[in-house]
Amino acid sequence: MANTFLTSLRGLLGRSEMPKNTCLILTPCRQVHTFFMRFPIGAVFLNKQGVVLHKEVLKPWRVSKFVKDAEMVVEVEPGALKKSM
Repeated sequence: MANTFLTSLRGLLGRSEMPKNTCLILTPCRQVHTFFMRFPIGAVFLNKQGVVLHKEVLKPWRVSKFVKDAEMVVEVEPGALKKSM
């Protein structure tokens, strides 16, 4: 869970891959990026009620769509997201 400025800033930086069977929840969050990351991620944007508003897979050095009504973003292995799309 990344729910402070510092934990959100750190995010998944410094890792060589997305840890298997894990996720990172960023809150509050409306947009994510993969600058300085070495691997792609899946991003699921949720509102306050937990309703999925948007999903996308981001390659390294990309910026996600800005999702105005999002309250949080769950970052997952891209394969897990592709299976649910």
